[in-house]
Amino acid sequence: MKRFSPRRWLWIGLGTTCVALGTIGMFLPLLPTAIFMIIAAYAFARSSPALHDWIMAHKVFGPMINNWNEHGAIPTKAKILTIISILASFGLAFLFHLPVWAITVQGICLLLVAVFVVTRPKPPSPSERGSAKQR
Repeated sequence: MKRFSPRRWLWIGLGTTCVALGTIGMFLPLLPTAIFMIIAAYAFARSSPALHDWIMAHKVFGPMINNWNEHGAIPTKAKILTIISILASFGLAFLFHLPVWAITVQGICLLLVAVFVVTRPKPPSPSERGSAKQR
């Protein structure tokens, strides 16, 4: 890509925004950290090798991105936090007395997300990763 191409800067902007949202999500349970970091890695891969290398080598974010890339895996802790967030979001819809149609649409979408998250495999343990590399 060209050094100053608008497309490159859009990808960098998307990646940077996702890193910011994912970082906020580490402290606010209603924002998912992992998906924002996966999107950031995708955006950085298309725009900045240095930023992509940084996020992939990050001690917190790198392993979750690698688990997703290599195994489509979501850790159990992340699954639990996701389900708690989904229930909280759905509860807020009732608390704010949203219309029935809105609660129904939200419920269907959240249910589909929950099924997707829960059915993802767990990442392999470090010992399983080591034995897989030896094969």
